[in-house]
Amino acid sequence: SPSKFAVFRCGSVRSRYGQQADQLSLDIWGEGQNLALDAGSYNYNKDLRQHNWFRGTSAHNTVIVNDQDQMVPHRKFKYLNWTKARAEVCSANGSDYSILGVHNGYTRLSGRWGHARMISMAADSWIIVDRLWALDPNEAEARLRLHWQLAKGELGIEEGVAEIVIDRKSHYFSFYCDQKEFDLSSATGQE
Repeated sequence: SPSKFAVFRCGSVRSRYGQQADQLSLDIWGEGQNLALDAGSYNYNKDLRQHNWFRGTSAHNTVIVNDQDQMVPHRKFKYLNWTKARAEVCSANGSDYSILGVHNGYTRLSGRWGHARMISMAADSWIIVDRLWALDPNEAEARLRLHWQLAKGELGIEEGVAEIVIDRKSHYFSFYCDQKEFDLSSATGQE
C-alpha cells in the first residue's frame, strides 16, 4: 500500500558508476516513517574512510561476512569483483507476496559464502529470512553479522531473540537466530 512499502536492492552490478556494496539490502517505510533506512551516500567530499563506510556493506540493511564488503573497494568511486545477483517473485496473492534474492558477493572469501534473502509481506507484516551457506564446507567458519539502520527505538535481547521497538503503537522488529551465538548490530541517526 502507499503507506507501507519496501525497496529491495537485488541486481547484478553493471556499471562502475554509483556503486554501493548493498546487495539484498532493504529499505522499509510504514505510515510515512522510514523504519529501516538506507544510509545513502551522505557526502562525496568527506575523508576516504567515511566515504567508504557510506558506500560499503556495513552501512546497509543486510548480512556482513567476516566484516568484509560484498565487493572489493578500489579508488574513491570504484569496486572490483562486481557482484552478480538475481531476484524472483515466489508468490503473489492480493496484498501478500514473497520475493527471493541471491547474490555471490562473498564467494571470494574463505568458505565461498552464498547469501539468500526471502522477503514476504503477509497479514500486513514484513517477514525477512536470511540464509547463508558455505560452498566450501571444509572452510565453513566465518563471522556473520546482521546489520540494520533503524529509526530510533529501544533494543532488548534475550536468548536467541533480539527485539527493537520503534514505536510501541505500530512498529517493531524481532530478530531470531537458530545459533547459540549471533551478532546483531543496529545504528540510528547520528551513530
